[in-house]
Amino acid sequence: MGIRLIVEILDHHGEVKVPEIIDGQGRVRSKARVGLAAGELRDLLVLAENANDESRETWLTKRPDGGADGVHADYIRRRAGGKSAAAWRNSITGLLRIGVIVHAERGGRKVAGHRGSSAIYRIVCLCPDPPHDGHRGLCTKPESVIVPMTQSREKGHDHDDPSVAKGSSSTVESVIVPMTQTPGLGHRPHDPFSSISPQVSSLSKQPRSIDQLIRAAGLDDEREIKDFQEWVTEEHQPRGAGWWRTVADRGDMPALVADWRKTLSPTGQAIPPWCGHCGGGNPAARTNPRFRTDTGTADGTPCPACRPDHIRRTA
Repeated sequence: MGIRLIVEILDHHGEVKVPEIIDGQGRVRSKARVGLAAGELRDLLVLAENANDESRETWLTKRPDGGADGVHADYIRRRAGGKSAAAWRNSITGLLRIGVIVHAERGGRKVAGHRGSSAIYRIVCLCPDPPHDGHRGLCTKPESVIVPMTQSREKGHDHDDPSVAKGSSSTVESVIVPMTQTPGLGHRPHDPFSSISPQVSSLSKQPRSIDQLIRAAGLDDEREIKDFQEWVTEEHQPRGAGWWRTVADRGDMPALVADWRKTLSPTGQAIPPWCGHCGGGNPAARTNPRFRTDTGTADGTPCPACRPDHIRRTA
């Protein structure tokens, strides 16, 4: 199993330059792009799982009848999504066209496979600075070096060793600093936060709790938020906080709030404006007719001026 190959592919598949593909009639079948598509990545990982880390070549597996199976074996096609033999050959041809794999060679000849034998493929190195280490996504693993700390002559202090003059330069401390190699720039201290993109770091500033997501959609009263959550739970049966985040990320939360507000009026008609006198000081009465009562609670006496259901009964 090519674990190191898999790690290299996972770290660099987004940098692969995929060429433009033109059919026999001169029409563009697919435009040039950077990065493997999801299906191409999966197929390449399946090949890497069945390849040797050192030679980067795919394995030949002996069958009980004495023959050998290459990467066209049935179980490998199942791991590639249950593809048919023809579909799997097309997938491998696509990877050959992209250039992430090539045929292995024996005696200057390609091992392309033919009747009675299997093809062997070699996975091309994707790392720009091989060999790929893969430590925390880095091509080269950071090294630990000892950096001596010296004290300045101007800011010297008494030393326990009488042979060292006051204020002289002396090594007082050694610090181990992680270093990483950058091609063309030599060694420099590795900043563990330098690879964090602004988009990722900004996620901490975005609302993530369910209450925060609902408030961002325009509801700010605690009782309204509670009622809205109960309604969503009954109508959509969310499985957890992830469901709420998905709805918010898609921009669908305001529409969901609007659907909930429609249920507050049984006929689906627009809610009449708040009269300004009922609600018992509950700010939710402005938008939620349930709280348009003398006490501001749902079990209070309905307001005859702006509670929709009461207006219909008295009309």
